[in-house]
Amino acid sequence: SLRLHTNSGGALSDTLFPLDEGGDRLQNMFDTELAHFADCVHGKADCVTPSSDGLRLMRLIEGIYTSAAAGRPEEFDGGA
Repeated sequence: SLRLHTNSGGALSDTLFPLDEGGDRLQNMFDTELAHFADCVHGKADCVTPSSDGLRLMRLIEGIYTSAAAGRPEEFDGGA
């Protein structure tokens, strides 16, 4: 499972995301996502995810690594 610690307005909360042990559901999700990406690259579909979402995600991942290296929580404002 994946545990996400968040701070919203000064209130700390934990969210636990159970992961499918068999992996079938996750594999299907990734297969669908990859097929959509390929369709976008080939001009067969419009991208449903804006680039700002990707930038936000990369900043979040960078904060996770910074937090782990420093051994303390890292602030993340959620902005792009």
